[in-house]
Amino acid sequence: QNATENAKSLGFEGVTYKMFSPSAIMMDRIKVTNDRLPIAFLGCALVCFTLIAIALGAALIPFKLLFTVILPITWAYGAALYVYEDGVLEWIGFPGLAPTYITHSGPAGLDWTVPMFTLTIMLGLALDYDVFLFERVWEFREEGFGDNESIQLALSATGPTISAAGMIFALTFVAMMLGSMAITNQMGFIFVFSIVVDTFIVRTVLVPSMLSLNPCLNYWPSKMPEPRHLWIGTDREKQETFLGALGFVSPGGGSRHQDSSLASRKSLASYTGSYAGSFPDSPRSATGSAMPSTTSVKGL
Repeated sequence: QNATENAKSLGFEGVTYKMFSPSAIMMDRIKVTNDRLPIAFLGCALVCFTLIAIALGAALIPFKLLFTVILPITWAYGAALYVYEDGVLEWIGFPGLAPTYITHSGPAGLDWTVPMFTLTIMLGLALDYDVFLFERVWEFREEGFGDNESIQLALSATGPTISAAGMIFALTFVAMMLGSMAITNQMGFIFVFSIVVDTFIVRTVLVPSMLSLNPCLNYWPSKMPEPRHLWIGTDREKQETFLGALGFVSPGGGSRHQDSSLASRKSLASYTGSYAGSFPDSPRSATGSAMPSTTSVKGL
């Protein structure tokens, strides 16, 4: 191509140089792949986010989840370059974390096929636990909890399951780092790093933070019921009013009503039930059901 352009600049418009060799074919293949990979990724992301918006009935949630997907992907590739190009973990002596060296040239870096094989898979891995968490947030919000309260309860309810699933998934991909092929080692590292970051950082910090920004937009255009259970960001008087309405705290901030109706007890138990861990230091009623006190709610 450079020779053809030089010939044109010298006035030889009809001269065209062409090359045919295994190296030229490989370079053309790499160029075509690199040019089309962003298009394939954007197309895959567009389909995934469209299906999520339709399934959940939330038109704006894809825009919030997009940030939680793009960021960990950049972290994973950055860490991979740090390991396989800069050799930051070479001192460990583990072959799966050592860069491949080119004679008289230094580390080879990431193989050109690694982004092609991992990018769209990482999109699915990043969206997987995000969707699990947001579905639980949606369920709590439909049950009458506030926007931020739903996020808090969803984190508590899904935490053990998602953490266990993430560790199992990560350990599975560790097997790819035990072989002698540099490509599979690099792919395994990217998958393991992406899963661990998504499980313990993105899911616990980034996703809740994004969902907490104008949380009413998380469900638009779907209509959610008026929140009946609020404790985050409320003052002591409002907390006592909330508990007093359920029959557990006297309106003046006194002790719990001894004659609270069974219906009010069941009402609160139906929401807290298996999520008593979300209410630290919750006192127990005579029947053993968890009942948050003013102190426990304020502690949240």
